[in-house]
Amino acid sequence: MSATRETAQTQPGAWRLVAAREFNERRKERSFYVSTLVTLGVLVVVLLLPKLFESGPPSVAFTGPEAGAVSETALQIAEASGFELSISVDPVTDPKQAVVDGNVDVVVTPDGLVVKESIDPGLQAVLDAAVRQVRTVDALTEAGLSQEQIQSALASGGAVPVLAVEPRDAEASQRQGFAFAATAILYGQLLGYGFWVASGVVEEKASRVVEVLLATIRPRQLLAGKVLGIGALGLVQLIAIAVVGIGIAVAIGSLTWSGALGAAILTSFAWFLLGFAFYAAGYAAGAARVSRQEDLQNVVTPLNLMAIGSFFGAILALNAGDSFWVQVVSVIPPFSALMQPSLIASGDATAWSVVLAVVLMLAAIVGMVSLAARVYERSVLRIGAPLSLKEALRD
Repeated sequence: MSATRETAQTQPGAWRLVAAREFNERRKERSFYVSTLVTLGVLVVVLLLPKLFESGPPSVAFTGPEAGAVSETALQIAEASGFELSISVDPVTDPKQAVVDGNVDVVVTPDGLVVKESIDPGLQAVLDAAVRQVRTVDALTEAGLSQEQIQSALASGGAVPVLAVEPRDAEASQRQGFAFAATAILYGQLLGYGFWVASGVVEEKASRVVEVLLATIRPRQLLAGKVLGIGALGLVQLIAIAVVGIGIAVAIGSLTWSGALGAAILTSFAWFLLGFAFYAAGYAAGAARVSRQEDLQNVVTPLNLMAIGSFFGAILALNAGDSFWVQVVSVIPPFSALMQPSLIASGDATAWSVVLAVVLMLAAIVGMVSLAARVYERSVLRIGAPLSLKEALRD
């Protein structure tokens, strides 16, 4: 058997067999499909809820000497075009304050349309047509015009200017929404699949299966195959979730596809791989030190706390992405695994911070993998009470 073991241990591709086994075995488990369906279900609900609870037709108030005529004309044009419109009858003395307070969505004034953030293009077209039509009729009433003058009056003026009291960048809002969703999903994937690696290590150790495996493969190859196989499955699940979620968001108009969105998606995939490599190695090292599933939670608590801290850091970064502390913390492993995708998706990442974060994360992965390999080699065959990190590294 020793000859067989030596021959198997020198085979460089042994880890591939372990990776394929882990991928196929885990793929067949019910928990994989349940977690995929649950994540997709939550994502679909989050995407569709805003559509289900949309408010009624926009409320519009009119001020100025033309208010009555413009409001009647706007209702006629809206009805003819199939656009729902609600006319506010409450008097408006301060148009800006009215839209800020939410008393009305739009105030039509002699100088233009006053809105809080932005205006629906269809509503703007209706109000624009109503204002121009009334002004044209007024011009024809006050003076006799030739046909040329009438045509000129109908075509003059252009669009009614829009004054946004609190302008909102629609693309930035979409980026922020995607960044939040990506952060939440990445957090779940890193934590879930990292713990899957840990539980697999303990399961093999407790059942003594690892002793059989290590008779034909090196410990480092076994560890590498396990991490790569489960990581590949996690990436497949992440891609499936992204395709379905983004497809639905684009279909219902919650998200507009763009090159920036595509880049943010690819970036999220890349950071999942980097983050998973770090966390999975750490989870495997912790799991190798215990022999029972009941002891697993204690040894992986530090990693769980780091993941939770990274998640909250990424959430805070959505509202303060350009602050100094966010830019600094976002390059520090393992916080960068969740904070960098969030910053990149929201448009707050800088070139230097992305490059530095990747370099530091790669260095952290090398260190963690090296530490995990040593701990795994020296602990995975030791049955009994949990080992401290110091005991596991002791020669």
